[in-house]
Amino acid sequence: MKHLPILSGVVALLIFGVLTTEAQIVWTNILGGDWSVAANWDLNRLPNSSDAVQITTPGTYTVTLHTNATMASLTVGGAVSGTQTLREGTNKNLTVTTATIGSRGVLIMNGGSLSGAFTVANGGEFDTLTPKAQIGGTGSLNISGGGTVNLAESLYVYGPITNAGLITVDASIYLNNNGTTDLGGIVNQTGGQIVLPGPASIVNNSGGHTYVTNQGAIIKGASAQGCTVAASTIFNMGLISVQKGVLSLVCPTLQLQPSSVLNVSINGPNDFTVISIGGNALLGGTFSLNLNGGYVPSVGGYFRVLYYSSASGNFTSFSYLPPVAIWRPVYGPLEMDLIVQPFFALSGSNLAININGAPGHQAILLTSPIADAPLTAWTPVATNTFDGTGYLSFASSIDSSQPHRFFVFRLP
Repeated sequence: MKHLPILSGVVALLIFGVLTTEAQIVWTNILGGDWSVAANWDLNRLPNSSDAVQITTPGTYTVTLHTNATMASLTVGGAVSGTQTLREGTNKNLTVTTATIGSRGVLIMNGGSLSGAFTVANGGEFDTLTPKAQIGGTGSLNISGGGTVNLAESLYVYGPITNAGLITVDASIYLNNNGTTDLGGIVNQTGGQIVLPGPASIVNNSGGHTYVTNQGAIIKGASAQGCTVAASTIFNMGLISVQKGVLSLVCPTLQLQPSSVLNVSINGPNDFTVISIGGNALLGGTFSLNLNGGYVPSVGGYFRVLYYSSASGNFTSFSYLPPVAIWRPVYGPLEMDLIVQPFFALSGSNLAININGAPGHQAILLTSPIADAPLTAWTPVATNTFDGTGYLSFASSIDSSQPHRFFVFRLP
C-alpha cells in the first residue's frame, strides 16, 4: 500500500505526457479542398492547437483556409512531386509556433495575419494576393536562400523579416515598429535580393523604430516610375542599384558602410538613373556607374546622379563600366555630379592628360619619342596622386621642335 501513491504519481505523469504530446496530422486529399472538412485529414478530424500540421502529400492541389487556425507547427510542401498550396481565405489569422514553406510549397495570403515564426525554405514561395496581409507583432518571416516572396498586394509588417532569398515588391511593404509590441523591420542578408519594379515602395509606416539593413542587393527595376525605401534607420553594407528612374532612400541618417555600393546607369544624354537621399548621407564605400546600350558620353556632359539633404564623408572608390570615358565626380552641397572629361586637351604648348584610378594612389607620367621603346628608356615627366574621387589630371609642356612624342602612365 505504501507504494501505491508513488505508482499513481508515475501513471499520472505518463498520462500527462501523452496528453501534451504534439500529434501529426496530414492532409490526404490530392484534389485539394477546404481545410475545415475533417475527411481531408488522415486523422479524420480538424487540426487543433497542439497539432503538427503537414500539407506534404505529393500532388498539385490547393488547401483553402476559410477560418482562423491555430496549431503547434505547420509544414507546406517538401513533397517529391507537384505543388502543395495553402491559401488563406480572406482576412483570416494563421497562428503557429513554427511554420516551414518547403520546396514545392506555396503559402498565399489574402489580407490575413501571420503569428509565429514562418520560414520560406529553398524552393518555397510566399505570395500576397489581397491588400493588407500582415506579419503580426508576434510573427516573423525568414526567407532562406532559394526561397521567394511575391508581393502582388501590400504587406503590413509588425514583426521582423530576414531575407536571404528573393523578395519582389509589386505592392508596398509597410513597416511598423514602436520598439515594444510592434517590431517590424527588414534585414536583407548576403545573397538576398529585394526587387522594386516600381512604383511600389518600402514605407516607414509607424512607430519610430523601423529599420532596413541591407547586406545583399536592393534593386530598383526597369519601370520609369520612382520607388522609395524609407525607415527610421537604414544601413547599407551591400548593393543598392537603380536600373531605371529614381530611387529615394528616406531616413534621418543613411549610413553607407565600407562595403556599400551605390549603382546607377546611364543609357543616353537625358536617360540616366538617380539616387535621392532624403536625410543626412554618411558617404562611404563605392559609387558605381554602368553605361548601357553602347552609349559613350560626350566630353563636357554632366549627369546629376545623386541628391542628398546633407552629406558628410566621401565615397572611397568609384567604378565606371565600361571604361570608355574619363569621369570627374564633383560634390555639391545637395548633390553629386559626374562630369565627362577629355582624355587629353592641348592649348598652345600645354598638354593636359586626364585619367581615372584608385583614390590616393600615385601615377607617373612617362614620355618617349619612340612608341615601342622599352619602358626603362621612357623619361618621367610628372608624378601625381589620384584625388579622393579617383580623378587625376597631368599637365605637360610640348616641345614643338620634336616631331612627335608618346606618353604612358605607370602605377607604382
